[in-house]
Amino acid sequence: GGFDFFMVKLDSNGNMEYEDYYGGSDWDFAWDVVEVAPNQYVIAGETQSYGAGGKDGWIIKYNGLTQTVDWDKTVGNNTPEYFKAITLGENDNLIAVGGGIKNGRIDEDVMVTKFNSLGDTIWNKYYGDTLQDYANDVIWMSNGSYALTGAKTQLSDTTVVNLMKLDTLGAILQQDKWGVGPYEKAIGNKIVEIDSSRISVSGTYFHSNTNSDMFIAYSYPFGLFFETGSTIGGTLLENGKSHVHIGRNQFLTVGTTNGFNSSFIDIIAYRNVNLGTIIDPNIYTFNEDLSNITAINNQASLQQILEYNSFSQEIINTSNTTLKLIIFNSVGQKTHQVLIEPNSNIFFNNLNLTNGLYFIQPFINSKKLGSALQIYYVQ
Repeated sequence: GGFDFFMVKLDSNGNMEYEDYYGGSDWDFAWDVVEVAPNQYVIAGETQSYGAGGKDGWIIKYNGLTQTVDWDKTVGNNTPEYFKAITLGENDNLIAVGGGIKNGRIDEDVMVTKFNSLGDTIWNKYYGDTLQDYANDVIWMSNGSYALTGAKTQLSDTTVVNLMKLDTLGAILQQDKWGVGPYEKAIGNKIVEIDSSRISVSGTYFHSNTNSDMFIAYSYPFGLFFETGSTIGGTLLENGKSHVHIGRNQFLTVGTTNGFNSSFIDIIAYRNVNLGTIIDPNIYTFNEDLSNITAINNQASLQQILEYNSFSQEIINTSNTTLKLIIFNSVGQKTHQVLIEPNSNIFFNNLNLTNGLYFIQPFINSKKLGSALQIYYVQ
């Protein structure tokens, strides 16, 4: 009846191993899944078929070996509750996040529920004020805390990215909001750990109801305040859905678009390199195939233009064009500007720089080319 939880297991070649569904007579939606043991999964979402009434948060334990449900649990009362994400935490406990209305309130708050490995509720807490707040994703960090992202409504009716860190008892360790500015809404949809003290978040900026961009942003060490970020989009609607860390401060971000000459809503993906700098969109081509999938193909890369020898700290211009190189220090201040001719080189350690971390941004005819090259310089 209505919608049901739906799960598909694929092998590494994309072949389906099995599929299954679970639900009742009303609408039930699955939004996230976590593997808790080999071939054992917990799925989180919302149910209107079971629970206390209305819409409740729902998790089920799915056994992939027998392709059966071991147990299911609901959280809620007679007001709407739901889970959007779930993660495996300490001691095989689970944390699920989403939204709900606390008793005596009328506006939605962030709802966080901690379960043990059998699905029994350890605690259920709400976080928010008198306006609408909710969570879209949560991670268990290697420093022993939970970090989550979502959205928080302001008194000005704008919505900003909500970021929180919680301890294992649910106490707030840190909270920040980001996106206050010329945006009607900024929503965090996916949170990823860079290291034990740094996170990255992707989501959507809404300039208006008809114009939004994907975004990705990165935090300072030991905090949730963003150091840099990037957006991509056109004049229509782009929505950032998720991203993955592919190493060395590089991320692949995916979402949807109805721009870039799309006929329908299409898939869009882009790659961030070197602390959030997007490879110049002008060196991408946008192709729409017969299945209405928008593909982005990188036409050039920084590695094809500059070579860096870390042993000798030699930078070589391998292109056939004169490049202007602007050097920035770790706080973004411009320190040097040099020209490097085709197939010629400079030695970074001859530029009279103090110890530190530097970035080199190449330009051709005053046009930024690709992302900045990160150099760890030791005098």
